[in-house]
Amino acid sequence: MLTEDDLGWKYFGTDLRSSARMMPHMEFHSRHENINRTGNYGERFLTFHQGFLEDYNIFRRAEGFPVVGGWDPSTRIPGSLKHDHVNGAPRLTDYPSRNNARCITPTWATEAGGSVPSPIYGHYQLGDFLSLDELGREIDPGDGGWHMTVHTTIGGDMTVMGTSPIDPVFWAWHQWIDLIRNTWVTHYAHQAAVYTSSPAGLINTFSTGGIANKGIR
Repeated sequence: MLTEDDLGWKYFGTDLRSSARMMPHMEFHSRHENINRTGNYGERFLTFHQGFLEDYNIFRRAEGFPVVGGWDPSTRIPGSLKHDHVNGAPRLTDYPSRNNARCITPTWATEAGGSVPSPIYGHYQLGDFLSLDELGREIDPGDGGWHMTVHTTIGGDMTVMGTSPIDPVFWAWHQWIDLIRNTWVTHYAHQAAVYTSSPAGLINTFSTGGIANKGIR
């Protein structure tokens, strides 16, 4: 029976660099506007990975596997997601939050919230975010942000753009992020004010989160 580790290799093939299924991930993170996080990068980050997950889940179902379950990086990586068939180096840890407390899911990414504000916008809970772009930028502001900290603390294949999806925990980690995205879209997008500049000043419009429900291919 295929393991989660086996399934990833079956999905991408043995040559990750030339894999047609790996290419979209490499291209997304190589684009100038994404490297520099310009424009609506936060929304692009979330919606791209939503679509990337959807494609993998289609393959999983065809192979008799359930859709990916989310993994909270505050907890140990489950044994079912072990990664023995590495492409480069092995993981540094299976319990990243024990090595780096910054891997713990921040309270600003939860509905309950907490007393620590998000670093960029100063939000205290998920419902405070005014757009999907704000949420995505807080999750992935770059090196030192929550998203990248989890990748680099786990180490091994997770640290390299062209190999990170071969580690089974990549999918579970991004599913956790997508659950946060989906919670915001479902419960808060309808009330989120999106401000845009105009000759008349600031115009207040409302986002329904429709874009967030479409995966980028």
